[in-house]
Amino acid sequence: MILHISTYDRLGGAATAAYRLHKALCSAGQDSRMFVMERSDNDADIVSPYSSIQKGLNRVKLRMDSLPKCVFGSPDYPFTPGWVPSHKAGAVNACKPDVIMLHWIHGGFFNTAELKNLNAPIVWQLHDMRPFTGGCHVSGGCSRYMENCGKCPVLHSKRENDISGMIFSRQRRHYKHAGNMVLTAGSVWLKDCIQKSALLSRFPCRHIPIGIDTERFKPIPQKTARDVLGLPQKKKIILFGALSPVSDYNKGFDLLQETMRKLASSITPINNNKFLIVIFGAASGPGRDTFGFDTVYLGRLTDEALLPLVYSSADVTVVPSRYESFGLTALESLACGTPAAAFQTSGLVDLVQDKINGVTAPPYDTECLSEGIRWILSLRGNMLKKNARQLVLKKFTAARQAASYIDLFKEICK
Repeated sequence: MILHISTYDRLGGAATAAYRLHKALCSAGQDSRMFVMERSDNDADIVSPYSSIQKGLNRVKLRMDSLPKCVFGSPDYPFTPGWVPSHKAGAVNACKPDVIMLHWIHGGFFNTAELKNLNAPIVWQLHDMRPFTGGCHVSGGCSRYMENCGKCPVLHSKRENDISGMIFSRQRRHYKHAGNMVLTAGSVWLKDCIQKSALLSRFPCRHIPIGIDTERFKPIPQKTARDVLGLPQKKKIILFGALSPVSDYNKGFDLLQETMRKLASSITPINNNKFLIVIFGAASGPGRDTFGFDTVYLGRLTDEALLPLVYSSADVTVVPSRYESFGLTALESLACGTPAAAFQTSGLVDLVQDKINGVTAPPYDTECLSEGIRWILSLRGNMLKKNARQLVLKKFTAARQAASYIDLFKEICK
């Protein structure tokens, strides 16, 4: 039995990727289950605390885990101290798994101090940089994780022994006693970061690309998608979205604004009305005065069945993230046959191929990105759409990902 450990089952990109892998393994005939702190799905194979007391304690721990950030102010990127103790190893071992698969386990759910207490071989699918840094999920270009954290630029700290240095030292002790563990990364970029890190470079690491269900995420006729969503048929739609698209600095909402203003300035005012920006993940935000185009906010999409409609309604999906360990939004868009526009950075390099299935721009050249978006919107053929779908079918299917993990499980269980 494969037991996935994840703070959430569906909230956020990492949890979504974990859940989708769990379902792909089930479809491949594996006995796969999830052990989570907070569930949003009624899947019978997902185990989580049922008592109101335990649920309340989990919420308290989640808030407690973020308390140290109150002392240091707001970091530029997501930052999780991970100082709250956990006592989950006993419950995990009681499930008697053959393989334990860790995912995003932070937020007061599972402390790395418990790694030494787990009885089964461990596969840890890293979804960001947090497991090998002093607390940040994205280093923002800082390379101190390769030696020793401290003087954290994400926290604007000048102290060598700041909280990032203390977290880094504590994790070093935890990993020293970890037993049979193999790491996996969804992108070449993240694998390279892992192998350069001071904390995790001693563990074997595999590159296994994230997969997606191509029967669920597939092209839908654009007219049909727009009719269902109530979007105009005659406009060019530029799509942007994430879990927290407006507030998460890493998702590049400010870069999107700058890109759209430059795009709007390159188009005659009379033609600006032919373009529409559609944003999902947020219910409200800036409009035409900021972007130069009319803007529609779809809010948070809790029903995954809506996502293929949203992607299929668009002419291009813009992913202006500063860093992505993989780039789930780009993958979903390409699977639905919608070209993507992104910066040449991090895991997005694996997905978006310039002038083949979308466009790329040097980080963080908004002028170049706006020109690329304009180029996509000017095309009359469907070659980019076809290429977008074909790349996913060739390299990023859920079945392919599940098969790679099954081979890995067999290997480590020997």
